[in-house]
Amino acid sequence: MGNMTIMLTPERIASLCCKTDPQVAIEVVAETGSTNADLLARVDRLAVPTLLAAERQTAGRGRAGRTWISAPGESLTFSLAWKFKRPVQDLVGLPLRWAS
Repeated sequence: MGNMTIMLTPERIASLCCKTDPQVAIEVVAETGSTNADLLARVDRLAVPTLLAAERQTAGRGRAGRTWISAPGESLTFSLAWKFKRPVQDLVGLPLRWAS
């Protein structure tokens, strides 16, 4: 992607979603340490599932504690906070399901 910068906006992301998708709040920030840490800090106050995307992330973590850093236009960094009404044991395979 190099020199091509695509500006992320909540409206642009929403326009690409299926109209039958459940209501998800979409937020975009220019820069953050970690989208996941930001959402975890306010998970108790979230009224609906929330997707937080960042143009630049400076202190993110991937699987197995790997560093996940991004720069604008070079990668897509986001986290999704979604409260489930089921026990946490029922969600064990969820990351693999989304990856397949």
